[in-house]
Amino acid sequence: MRKTGHTPPPSLATRRMALRLALSTAGTGALTSGTASQPIQGRPLRMIVPYAPGGASDLTIRTLAPAATERLGQGFIVENRSGAAGAIGMQAVARAAPDGQTFAIAAESAVLRSLVRPDLGYDARRDLDPVAMLVVQPIVVVAHPSLGIASLPDLLALARRRGAPLPFVTGGQGGTQGFAAASLAERTGIRLEEIAYRGGGQAINDLVGGQVPLGVLGTPPVAAHAREGRLRILAVASAARVATLPGVPTVAEALALDGYAFEQWQGVLAPRHTPAEAITRMSDALIAALQREEVRRALTQLGLEPVGEPPGTFARRIEAEARIWSELGAKFGGLDG
Repeated sequence: MRKTGHTPPPSLATRRMALRLALSTAGTGALTSGTASQPIQGRPLRMIVPYAPGGASDLTIRTLAPAATERLGQGFIVENRSGAAGAIGMQAVARAAPDGQTFAIAAESAVLRSLVRPDLGYDARRDLDPVAMLVVQPIVVVAHPSLGIASLPDLLALARRRGAPLPFVTGGQGGTQGFAAASLAERTGIRLEEIAYRGGGQAINDLVGGQVPLGVLGTPPVAAHAREGRLRILAVASAARVATLPGVPTVAEALALDGYAFEQWQGVLAPRHTPAEAITRMSDALIAALQREEVRRALTQLGLEPVGEPPGTFARRIEAEARIWSELGAKFGGLDG
C-alpha cells in the first residue's frame, strides 16, 4: 500500500474504554450573533480552520458558531488556512499572539502528529493550549455506486480480483483515515492506494464525481451524499455502530476483525500562554452550545457525536492518544508524510 503521509489514529476495540479510564485520573467568513455586545478589544475573535471549507472541522465550528457567539457576546471569524495536512494553519495559531483573540479547531491528526514529528513547525505540548474537545467523528468506508458493490466483503472480493491496488481518497496526509485504511489492508491482505486531499471537503468532490471510486473519510462530508444515493457507506471504522447509521455494520463485525477500531475528533486550541480566563470563556461557550438541542440535532445529522470536554480533560485525552499514535506510526511508518 502506498503511503502518502499517513499519521496514526486512535486504535483498538478497547480504545474508547481505555481512554475514558485515562481521562478520569472557503476562505474566510465572519460569524456573529444578532445579540452580540461590544467585542473584546473592539474586534471579533479569530477561529482558524487548518483545512479547506466543507470538511468536518469547518462544518463543526460553523454549526456551533451562532450559539457560541450568543454566549460569548461577540462574533468570531472563521478563517480556512489549508495545506500540509493541517500544519500550515496550526503553525499560524502557534505563532499568533496569546492575547485571547486567536483560536483553532482541528482534527486529532493535526494535533497529535506534532507530538511525534519534530519538523512540522509547531508542537502541541509546547505551542498550544487545549480549550475544548467538541465532537467525535466516525470514519466510514464509502464507495461510489459505479463500483457495483454493496458491502465490505464485496469490496474485498473486488480488490482481490484487481491486478493493481484500488485507489481511495482521504481528507489529508498523515491522518487517522489513512491509518484506518492501512490497518484494513494489512489485516485482509488487499492492496489499497491512498490519494490524500487537503480536507474532506475537497476529497468528496472527486469521490462523488467518480474520479476515485472509494473513500475512507469522516462522516460529515459523506452523510448527505449517502442519504441521496450518490455514495454507499459500506462500514464504519468505530468499535460500535453509529447511532445515525444503525444499519451500517462496523468493519470489525463485517469482516470478523477483532480489535479493529478507529475514530476521529474535533477540538479547539489556543496559542500557548493564552490567558486562562480567555480559554475558560471560549471553552464554556462552546460546551454550552453543544448542549443546545438544535445544535446537537444538526451535528448528529452530520454524523458527529457531541461530547464536550473542558481544557483539563482534553489535555489528558491528547496525552493518552499520543502514545497510541506513536505505536501505530512505528507499525505503519506513516508519520513521515
